Amino acid sequence: MGVSKRGTKWRAFISVKKETGGYENKALGSFSTKFEAMKAVEYAQSISSKDRQMAFAVPFYEYFEWFFQKYKKESSSRKTQGHYQDSKRYIKDYLGEISLSDLTNDRYVDLLNRFSRDYAPATLEKFHTHMRACVKQAFALGHISVEFTSGSSLRGLGDKSKEKPVYQKYIDDAQYKKVVQYVVQHRNKDSSIYYAIIFALLTGCRFSEIVGLTIDDLNFEQGFIDINKTYDYIEPPSNSNDWLPCKNANSYRKVEMSQNLAELVRELWQYQSKRCQARNIPNPRKQVFFDWQEGICNNRKANIEIKKILVECGIIDKPNFSMHCCRHTFVSFLIYQGYAVEEVALIVGDMPEEIRKTYYHVFQEYDARTRSKTRGLMNSLF
Repeated sequence: MGVSKRGTKWRAFISVKKETGGYENKALGSFSTKFEAMKAVEYAQSISSKDRQMAFAVPFYEYFEWFFQKYKKESSSRKTQGHYQDSKRYIKDYLGEISLSDLTNDRYVDLLNRFSRDYAPATLEKFHTHMRACVKQAFALGHISVEFTSGSSLRGLGDKSKEKPVYQKYIDDAQYKKVVQYVVQHRNKDSSIYYAIIFALLTGCRFSEIVGLTIDDLNFEQGFIDINKTYDYIEPPSNSNDWLPCKNANSYRKVEMSQNLAELVRELWQYQSKRCQARNIPNPRKQVFFDWQEGICNNRKANIEIKKILVECGIIDKPNFSMHCCRHTFVSFLIYQGYAVEEVALIVGDMPEEIRKTYYHVFQEYDARTRSKTRGLMNSLF
């Protein structure tokens, strides 16, 4: 066990016993100072020095917190950090004071079964992902002798009644066009909300990406938008230079901006710039979706407004429609237009496998439409 310096970072490691005999070094990570590295070694040593049957004596939820702080917090957005804290709460609720060393594959499968009766499949999958990451790290560090989450399947688990019904996540092609036209016609230059809704419907961008846009991210000459950061609208930062990273590597992208959309965005920016200047209202980050009355576009108010808009358009069966559903609608529209999954993923900044999984129902419906169209074409030949 020890520390070593590499470049400007301090690396900490411990020696753990291999199943085949002998010992090998296991990295604990890199640290900014030698003190932090030494503390990590001391902490890991206090763990590994315990009896093998008592791999870790504290409750598992405490170990999970240590894992989160050490390996996940720094690289996670505040929203993701919140998900990890949810998982910690679930662990405490379902496992109580049980320690990591007391868990087995049977107990873990039982945990998933019990959890699945109370939560939707998406929540179960996220919980399982967090648990697996923690347990795999514990195994790599030599804190436990068995990686007991391997082979645990989620198939058939999860209370699907707790999922938002598929039809509530998007509107169909005709409704989509009707809503876009309504929002464009009823926009109010004194508020950024309708403009944000238009932008979401025409680009599929996430809300954090929309409010993270600055005027410098818009290339009006070449007609594209540079998505390179996000804004924490849940806990807005006090420092004007504080931005959050995009959701994943695929989310960094350039989004096509139609001429109609460019004109609307330019209209909002020019009008609000004059209004804010006349009233000495600062917009230090130069955020596009910012107005002199409310400041940065408010997610809660935008969600309320989009529901009202759907009702005005005669769409009354979508009570849970939200700003994020604009993204679902945009993606569904692209799929119905025949875009390949890789093209859709590139446009909206996601991984193709996530697009296939999230929009499985849309692909099924598109396939059915295509087959029906093909049958009609063949029948028309004779």
